[in-house]
Amino acid sequence: MFQIFQEENVSSCVLTRLLAAPVWAAALALFGAQAQAQTTTYACKTDKGVAYRSSSPCPWSQKTELRYYGPVTPPPSYSRPIQRVERAGEELKYLSPRCQTMKEGIRTAPNRGLSYATVQELRQNFERDCGDEDREAMNKARKDHYEKQNQESSARAEDQQRELQAKADQDRNRQQCAEMRLSLQNRKQRPNPTEGEIKDLERFEQRYQERCGR
Repeated sequence: MFQIFQEENVSSCVLTRLLAAPVWAAALALFGAQAQAQTTTYACKTDKGVAYRSSSPCPWSQKTELRYYGPVTPPPSYSRPIQRVERAGEELKYLSPRCQTMKEGIRTAPNRGLSYATVQELRQNFERDCGDEDREAMNKARKDHYEKQNQESSARAEDQQRELQAKADQDRNRQQCAEMRLSLQNRKQRPNPTEGEIKDLERFEQRYQERCGR
């Protein structure tokens, strides 16, 4: 009797599992259909051409277009524009390495995203530790700038003077050549020159050729 009850029990369990399998399969299919329905939208059009969207398939008499609408693309993130950094001053080369680093830190602060309070603190620290050195360096830089300007101005003046002198020399040489050419023509037109005059004419013509080239 116990054996028969046990066999019936086993048979009942097997039958229950066999009956439960289709139920689970149907439940999984229903879950998948619901999940698909959440991401699927039907783009339909009526007979008059009016477009609309539907979560269920369009009627057979209407045009159907199946589309998938994924997650919305987030807007691009805002990036802070790069601010213009001032050019490093000529006085930087006269500062000590420590003061150079501090001054460069202040100069490049806008592009490093430092707050106004932080920049003010950097300026205060620089003034306390490097203020006198910075002022002295700026004086040296201004002095060098003025000396460089004076040197350039003197060099330009010398170049202009050389150009003027070269032009004056050319004009003087052109004038002398014109006078020598006229004198040479007059000497050649002298009638019955003596032997000494002929030799003087040859030497004068040689000097003319050397100076004027013609």
